[in-house]
Amino acid sequence: MDISVFLARFWGSLFLILGLSFMGAKFLGRVIQYTEDKTITVSTGYITFLLGLATVVAHNLWVFDWRVSVT
Repeated sequence: MDISVFLARFWGSLFLILGLSFMGAKFLGRVIQYTEDKTITVSTGYITFLLGLATVVAHNLWVFDWRVSVT
């Protein structure tokens, strides 16, 4: 499987699952409560940065195509 297809399926599935899980009011309230904690906010920022950096390093492809949306 091409890495572009793998990353598109992985991130698409992850965002779909996370989006559907946050639709409930109980979970949304918990997310809002977590944003008040600075430790969780900074940790989430670092994890997001590292995942984004790993994606760009693994898929450094800049073309005028659908694959650039992964990068």
